[in-house]
Amino acid sequence: QTVTWINSNKEETRTIFIDFMKDEMGKSLPDELIDESLSNLEITSDPIVSSINTIAKRADSLGYLGRHGYDLDGLFFDKNSNSQLQEVLVNNDQT
Repeated sequence: QTVTWINSNKEETRTIFIDFMKDEMGKSLPDELIDESLSNLEITSDPIVSSINTIAKRADSLGYLGRHGYDLDGLFFDKNSNSQLQEVLVNNDQT
């Protein structure tokens, strides 16, 4: 629902983003930079896993993820996987 709302309400999303930046950083970025950045951003509930891994590796190499690195295990749910269903079936067979 959040992804749909963001994609359907671009101006309000922009305003919320600017307000967040002002609250967290004390100021916002130039309007042109925000507009260009948001126009290049795709909000989705189906991320490209390799992109997330690349971003995490870069953030870790820059020290943004703390001293202990990061762990993305369990972050993604493979909707095409039936491993959860198989687990339920196995457990039911054992009872």
